[in-house]
Amino acid sequence: MEDFIIGRIKERILTDETITELVTLVAEEIDAMAGGFAGRLQSIEAALLDLESRLERLYEALARSSLTLEALSPRILKLRHREEQLLAAREEATGLLEQRKVELPTSEEIQVLCCGLPQPSAGGDLPGEEGTGAELR
Repeated sequence: MEDFIIGRIKERILTDETITELVTLVAEEIDAMAGGFAGRLQSIEAALLDLESRLERLYEALARSSLTLEALSPRILKLRHREEQLLAAREEATGLLEQRKVELPTSEEIQVLCCGLPQPSAGGDLPGEEGTGAELR
């Protein structure tokens, strides 16, 4: 009975077409997720560049004007704190993007995986009647 069921599954479900379709769907989903992480990473990078520019302008203002460190210190500390947050977010987004980069199996590897299922016995489409009662019990 088990061989019969496995045979039917392989005939109707585990066909080359359905497996290829499944692998394609998985690849598209992985690409979509990776695209979202890549977009997030780009926005974090842009925010970091903006923040670095703002810090540089504050440092230049401090060096060239009569503004004191006490006057600019709260702004600098706030920007540095934001920089730490963005760096942590960039690290997280990079890690998530790396996790999504998986190699999908080739069609040959898929065939090997499918062939790893137990093969139905050579008794035809229906399970043999000999010994069936004892095997079912």
